[in-house]
Amino acid sequence: MSFVVSLFFFKDLALYASLIALLSLLLVIRVPFAILKMGWVPISILLTFTFISNLLFQEGKVLFHASSFVVTDEGIHAATLRTMRFFLMIAGAKMLTSTTTPESLVTALGRLLGPLRKLHIPIDDFLQIVGFTMKSLPRLKQEIVSGCREKVPTGHDVGLSERVRLISSQVIPVFVRSMQIPERHFEEGIGARRDPAECERPASKTNSGH
Repeated sequence: MSFVVSLFFFKDLALYASLIALLSLLLVIRVPFAILKMGWVPISILLTFTFISNLLFQEGKVLFHASSFVVTDEGIHAATLRTMRFFLMIAGAKMLTSTTTPESLVTALGRLLGPLRKLHIPIDDFLQIVGFTMKSLPRLKQEIVSGCREKVPTGHDVGLSERVRLISSQVIPVFVRSMQIPERHFEEGIGARRDPAECERPASKTNSGH
């Protein structure tokens, strides 16, 4: 948390570049590659959106102008700074969650928020919800990945746009089922069990992506 908060006090691009190089090295050393490459597609989309949304419509010296789109030197600086800051937040969270167990994270959060108990704030209830959420997230992800794999024909090369479409089509149904029957994520073997409704789908529709 101190690392994330400190990022908002630095505005030197060289410092951010040094932090990115250092954190990237630590990630490569400490985190297995199989875990490191997970989620790179949505992260790349978020970083691209962050850069573009901060690049346009900024005041400063005009470097490029096309219709109503204006790119300035201040816009490039702001977009680069905020994208680097966002990347460092994600990389720091990746390092934390990959090297620390959910139980340890909840325990540390409980110690950090412990003084709020004196104000009669229900910290224990909050920590219990956080613990359940962290335990259910891997199974939610596994359900989404399994659903995407079932809709991709064997040997078919999935492009970036198609992959995004597949993930989007799976996220809403999985979260709806999670809200309807939340306890299903805490049963043993839930990750390997398919939803009965999905088993009843014809094979032709599954392969076509409908």
